[in-house]
Amino acid sequence: MDKKTGFIIIEYAYQLFKKPKNFVDLIINLRRKLGPEKIIYTPVIADPSNIGLLCYMGIDLFDTSSAIIAARNNNMFFSDKGYNTKDLIELSCSCPICNNVNKKPSKLSFQDILFHNYYILFNELKKIINIIKNG
Repeated sequence: MDKKTGFIIIEYAYQLFKKPKNFVDLIINLRRKLGPEKIIYTPVIADPSNIGLLCYMGIDLFDTSSAIIAARNNNMFFSDKGYNTKDLIELSCSCPICNNVNKKPSKLSFQDILFHNYYILFNELKKIINIIKNG
């Protein structure tokens, strides 16, 4: 860990996230050691169901890897959790992708699912930004 850089990458975040106590301990200890001015980046783990908690814990930077991985597995993000397209009867979403496709969920392309996942993930981030700004 280089204290001169502007951010810290937790390269093994995906593996560590599977052990919640260890993950929480690491983030708490890092935040105490680094202070609020250093950015903590946890690749791969952010999804709509946990991004609010991750922000609350002090994680500052996320990527969209989880959206890509989910789309490759035909999983669609929703604010509460993800669903495989084969388990969905209808598209119960009002995102631009779901509003403009005339297909059964199981017939969606990788790109359709990916853009839907991006939309849902970014929508959750917008909610968090508003919550933080409004206290």
